[in-house]
Amino acid sequence: MFMRVTGGHNRSGCWDEYEATYRRYVEQHAPVKGLIARWLARSSSDPDLCITISLWQTLKEMEAYERSDAVKREILP
Repeated sequence: MFMRVTGGHNRSGCWDEYEATYRRYVEQHAPVKGLIARWLARSSSDPDLCITISLWQTLKEMEAYERSDAVKREILP
C-alpha cells in the first residue's frame, strides 16, 4: 500500500473555490484503478494551506494515474 501526501498554499481567501474545484475534478471523477481512498484537508493553523492524501494499492497504479491524460487535462490546470 502506498500513500501520496501533497501540500500547497492557495491564494488567500480562496479555500471555498479550491474545495469546490477539488470535489468537481477529483472526487467526482470516475473510479481510478488502484485508488483505495483520498482526502482533502485544510490546516488549522494556516487557512490557506491545503493537503491532499491518496491511498493506493500499488506504486505502479499511483504513478500511472499521475501520468494519465485525465490528470494532465483536468486536474493540473
